[in-house]
Amino acid sequence: MTPPDGRAEPSGADLRRAAEENAAWLARRGVPLFDNEGGEALVTLRDAIERFESVVELHGGDLMVDEPVNVGERPEKPDNRLFALPTRGDDESLGAYTARVNAAADAANQGPWS
Repeated sequence: MTPPDGRAEPSGADLRRAAEENAAWLARRGVPLFDNEGGEALVTLRDAIERFESVVELHGGDLMVDEPVNVGERPEKPDNRLFALPTRGDDESLGAYTARVNAAADAANQGPWS
């Protein structure tokens, strides 16, 4: 059955492909994922990180400097500690990490920026 908005429901293959894309996108930003993490929680985390990155860029931060080089590591020399994406803890849930990323975006938006 087609939903009321006229769009077809995504297939299982489409959902897996989207989850794989989100997982790869997060890995490129140094965010480790643990077993059985996927779906909507990855989308929510990606949205939070994209918001964080937008705030950093808005205030003159350089994402190439402020992001970790390898998964699970801290950035080597962020130009401002507020512009460094928080590192996910080994036992931290996606929901808790997403909340910390959102809080970091709020803090980065408030400054100080030097």
